[in-house]
This record gives sequence, C-alpha cells and structure tokens, in this order.
Amino acid sequence: MTKGIRAIFLDCGDTLIDEATEVKTDGDVSLRADLIPGAAETVRALKALGYPLALVADGPAATFTNNLGPYGLYELFDAYAISEEVGVSKPDARMFARALEAFFLQRCGLRDTLFIAMSNFYYEEKPAYLEALAEVRSRAYDLTPFLELGLRGVEIQCRRLFDEIRTNVSKALYRNQMYDLFNRLESPRKRVIANRQIAILTQLLEGDMSLAGLIHATRDQYANLKNPQKALFRDINGLVQLQAISVQRIEEGGYRFSVRLEWPTEITETEFYRRIKEMPKAKTYGFLDH
Repeated sequence: MTKGIRAIFLDCGDTLIDEATEVKTDGDVSLRADLIPGAAETVRALKALGYPLALVADGPAATFTNNLGPYGLYELFDAYAISEEVGVSKPDARMFARALEAFFLQRCGLRDTLFIAMSNFYYEEKPAYLEALAEVRSRAYDLTPFLELGLRGVEIQCRRLFDEIRTNVSKALYRNQMYDLFNRLESPRKRVIANRQIAILTQLLEGDMSLAGLIHATRDQYANLKNPQKALFRDINGLVQLQAISVQRIEEGGYRFSVRLEWPTEITETEFYRRIKEMPKAKTYGFLDH
C-alpha cells in the first residue's frame, strides 16, 4: 500500500456498474446492473493491497446491495456513505465526512460492535463543524482540521454511549432485584400490593415522573379499588420507605419521583423483609411531608 494514500473512495454508477444496463423499479431502486469491465478485479486488487475502501454514492441504499452484492463486491467496502441514509447528495461534504466517520470508528476498535451517532455531535458543534470544513477547503483539502474535530467527537460520543450503557445495565439489575424481592412476598395482600408497586417501578424505570403523571400511568392498576388515589399514595410511600425510589418536592406543591438505581447494591433480602415488617400499619402518606 502506498503510504501517501490512506483510503480510497469509490462511486458506483459508471464507476463500478454500467448505469445504461440498470433495471429499476418505479421507486428508482436499481434491481440489477452489469459491471464495467475490470471493475471487480480493480476493487479486489485494492482490497488485497490493504487499502481501506469507502463506497460514496447517491441513490437508494438498496440499489447498491442489489447491484454490487451479487458480484461479491459490496462486502469488500469498509465504509458506506449513501445519500438516502446521509440525507444529502454529492458533492456535499457531509457525504465524505460520513465515510471518514466510519473509518474513525473502526480505528477506535468499534466496528461490528456498536454504533456511534456522530451526526448529533456535528449538529451540536455546527459552528466548529462548518469552520473545520472551510479550513479543509482553504488548505487545498488537507483533512487535518476535520480529522481533529471528528476524533474529538468520537471521544465525546463514546463517553455518552458508555454512560447510556451503564444506565441500562443498572436498570436491568434493578428490574431483576425488583422482581426477585417483591415476588417472594407470600401473603395474598402483600402480593397484591407488590404487583401494584412493581407497576409503579416499571413506569419510573422509563423515566422520572410527576405525581400526576404517575397517577395517569398506573390508573389501570387502581381502577377497581374503593379509593384509588389513597391506595397509590400508600404504595408510593412504601417504596420510599424501602428506599427504592426518591421523591422531590417541585414548584406549586407538586412531586417528582425517580428510581434509585443504586438500590440493588444497597438492599439485601434480610433488610428488605425487615423494612417491610417495620412499615407502619396506619394509612400514612409519608412522602407528602417531603
């Protein structure tokens, strides 16, 4: 591989396939086409020499799998920037930026493992993004400014993804602990209450909720009770006493509830039963005092 060439970007139409031979649907998707003589051999030779290959092409995504797949060429590419997926067409710089973005992720060891949405970063950093592209043009298309911005974006997006993964793992552990402990309660009355509390926690695992939102989201679980709101308040209070959820007083006398994701690491089976046993028998609504 020539050291001066870091990657090769290829178009498809009239570069690899002969557009005059395309058979298309009414939706402009190409179903099949003939290769330009020597195209397959060229792509395979470049791949064998170790060049990273990117397909940068305008059209529906299915066109390129249909046209290149049967010849075993589509899978030879390391990165894809297809106008239907990117949302713009060549010569818009974002087409080439998307291909470079895919190479960044691969160099970071992220290929075939997870997907990092860099478009969000570029949108948030739009002034810097546009400045980097302008600087590339002013430097006779030296890509260094864009590469520096892109690598910073990969770092930021990877941190965001890690935080999201960590949160989802914590939620999974929370669900497991929730079902394991609450489903061990034996008395019929406690099991009924436990099922309602599981419904509350399931809603809160989707995101924080106000009291009004929680009343609405769990209305089916309480609809047949004599006093649904009082029952809901008691169930919420029980979860607060178990320290499974937290409650925050907000403006205008309202409340906001959230799960405590650290709860599974704090609670033991023995402690759970102790707190259940020590809960007051009276119809108290302790969270209202917060």
